[in-house]
Amino acid sequence: MKGYRINNLNKNYTVNGKLNTVLENINLNIEGDVITIILGRSGCGKTTLLRLLGGLENATSGSIVFYKDAVKFKPKIGMVFQESRLMPWLTVRENITFYLNKRDRQIEDKFLKLMKLEKFSEAYPVQLSGGMAHRVSIGRALAYEPDIMLMDEPFAALDYFTRYNLQREIINLYGKTKKGIVFVTHNVDEAILLGHRIIILDKGKVARDYNIEENYPRDLALDRLVEIKEDILKAICRDED
Repeated sequence: MKGYRINNLNKNYTVNGKLNTVLENINLNIEGDVITIILGRSGCGKTTLLRLLGGLENATSGSIVFYKDAVKFKPKIGMVFQESRLMPWLTVRENITFYLNKRDRQIEDKFLKLMKLEKFSEAYPVQLSGGMAHRVSIGRALAYEPDIMLMDEPFAALDYFTRYNLQREIINLYGKTKKGIVFVTHNVDEAILLGHRIIILDKGKVARDYNIEENYPRDLALDRLVEIKEDILKAICRDED
């Protein structure tokens, strides 16, 4: 077993001399072998939480520990951002192994095949569609052989059809690799389609926590999933005090 233990986590920023609390007293265990969704509207702290999990920012107080077999462990983390962040001077093949110490065509071939990019192996990022560029960035993160993947709204800027296809790709990849993912989104349907667990953040606090046991692919018209969606929307879209 592996995953994160988050205890009494707080994150504050000072803006124009005023203290701004982004995350307040977060206590969570996040399993490292399932797809966990961090869901909420803009400004709720979900991206800040993901960056803290990835070690890209430091907490104001509290702790985040990654454990493996009940032992504290420093994980290898595969990050996928909103932008594909490919190296424009490298081909798709070269981008796949960019974070490795050296080129390895066997690894490149493995992840080109996994991401269905064999025909574009010698293309440059400027020659790719948005969806293909994101598939390269996901393949690059997987090639790093991470202990867990962190994804920050990777499909937010894509059209509906490309987003739908990439959501299916994530499900297929999980089925093949069983690689745990922490996935940030503000899209409720996306959260329900992908997540084994959905954590709702609101004003920097955990507002709801759902477990979804339905098998993939999921039908959003199922009564159980409709009930979850309605409850999520009530939690997120409630009137401001």
